[in-house]
Amino acid sequence: MVISRHGIATLLVGLVFGVMAGCADHPSEVPADGVKVAEGNQKLLYKAPEAGTIFIYESPDNRLIYRGAIRRGDTVELNTNDDRIRVNGKTVMEKGLGNGRDYKMFFDPAGSRKVVVERRTETISR
Repeated sequence: MVISRHGIATLLVGLVFGVMAGCADHPSEVPADGVKVAEGNQKLLYKAPEAGTIFIYESPDNRLIYRGAIRRGDTVELNTNDDRIRVNGKTVMEKGLGNGRDYKMFFDPAGSRKVVVERRTETISR
């Protein structure tokens, strides 16, 4: 099978755009294990299946407006009608949530980190 240079170039351009589009919706402050759990412009609601960190972004400029640790079973609510973000009914942020803006909520589970520790020993002979 012979693939032309044009075919390879087209494939590479498509691959680059695909990767860029996938990253465009995942803010850099959210760890790679974090997932988008809610999106909307009026009311967002999320119940954490495990402990972790919640990130809330305001669009179109993808500005981080709230970040906080949550426990398993905690409910996070963003409501633009009363300008508040609540965790388990307690207000954690009260300012500037506007109608007509989009919001995205990401959850990063606390137990998802993998750490590799390596012990090295170096012997120097003389």
